[in-house]
Amino acid sequence: MRTVLLLFITFSVFTVSYGQDTLARRKICRNEVGVDVTAFLRQFLPVGSASAYIPLYYVTYRRHFKPGNFRFGAGLTFKTTDGPDIYHTNDDHLNQFEMDARIGWEWVNDFHSRWQVFYGLDFRPSVRVNQQMVTLSNDSEVTRSEVSQYYGFSPFLGFRFRCTSRLSLTTESSYSIIYSQYSTKVTGDDLSGIESSDKSGKRLYGYFTQPLSVIATFDF
Repeated sequence: MRTVLLLFITFSVFTVSYGQDTLARRKICRNEVGVDVTAFLRQFLPVGSASAYIPLYYVTYRRHFKPGNFRFGAGLTFKTTDGPDIYHTNDDHLNQFEMDARIGWEWVNDFHSRWQVFYGLDFRPSVRVNQQMVTLSNDSEVTRSEVSQYYGFSPFLGFRFRCTSRLSLTTESSYSIIYSQYSTKVTGDDLSGIESSDKSGKRLYGYFTQPLSVIATFDF
């Protein structure tokens, strides 16, 4: 009987200490990093090809404060291609560069020990650059350059599921109001027969983002 009682007391003390240690770790974990794991998870779900999904924000960061969280996300994509076009008559050299970022603030509410809702507002700047140089069959060259810049604000609503005290999965939806400006420049040499041009424009639009992406986060 004494042995059973001693084991029970030891187990109780260990449980309380572990719970206090877990809470202590949560209190001192002010930083959080995350990566987009949507493509990885889609490999196990019947929702289409995982390779077709391209994340907008590859890496995210949060700094936890008492009234809310500062958040940041970034994505960078670049690609270079060389070779003949689809008709095998011209040679193409294409450089593509895309950079997306978000900077914002969020408020959080816990409605379960493992579930949390967060909401707030992001500022979202982005840039797209496409540069194409085409060598025609008569050895003439045509260059096309497109540069687009995007600036917007986006209210968002998301949910967090705590897998452990430090590891979580999050998803969110948002509605973005975007102002964009773009410029397109085409230059051709004398042999190409293409007239050079330089155009620019502006655009204001909005779009809704569904909660289809999943971010795995880790507190430290």
